Amino acid sequence: MTDSDFERISEDIEYIKKAVKRNDPLLRQMATPPGWISLSLIGGTATTLFALPAHILSKAYGSFAMIPAGFKAVLFSILAILVVVGGIAKMALLSRKLGTTSGMFGFGRIVSSFFGGRSSYTTIPPILVLAVLLVYAAVSGRAWLSLPLSSLLLGLMSNQIGERSGVWSYYLMGYWLLITGSLSLFLAEHAVFLWVFIAYGGVFFAFAASLAMEQSANTGKKP
Repeated sequence: MTDSDFERISEDIEYIKKAVKRNDPLLRQMATPPGWISLSLIGGTATTLFALPAHILSKAYGSFAMIPAGFKAVLFSILAILVVVGGIAKMALLSRKLGTTSGMFGFGRIVSSFFGGRSSYTTIPPILVLAVLLVYAAVSGRAWLSLPLSSLLLGLMSNQIGERSGVWSYYLMGYWLLITGSLSLFLAEHAVFLWVFIAYGGVFFAFAASLAMEQSANTGKKP
């Protein structure tokens, strides 16, 4: 193999890398680390402050329904405040990212990038199946099934985002949710809040850590 052959192969590899980066640029811009680390920490904190006390109190009083109304009010107030703060921060982050994405504006573009076009054939059916299963869980008196079912669906969707965006931290999120969702399907019935902490609290903190490492690695590669 001559030097010209090596040069041509190198050029082909570089072209493929650039083509991959150009693929689905909006999704890649939305999924990149800046901002998501803080939001993940907010999500992990919110989940922890709600799920762990709820688990402890449920065990102490026999069930969540038996927890005194005052304790429930505190739990839901903490959760509501952190969810509102996280929601506002998320909207602000997405708005800022949209403003720096080559003139592509509108949250409709985000939805289209995630779920539109050919992606709809792989994203919409699982969502519909999940909706049916959640209704079944509620009607049958097995509301705890919403935890493993939602974990499994979000795990699959996280892996898809990782594949399309090139941000490997979404694979970690995906497999974390798939593994914990599968385990909670068999173990969460009698400790659902503990598994909420393990599945969702854990994945938020792990995702934040992996994004920080990925961002640090990418920064180190820059000249």
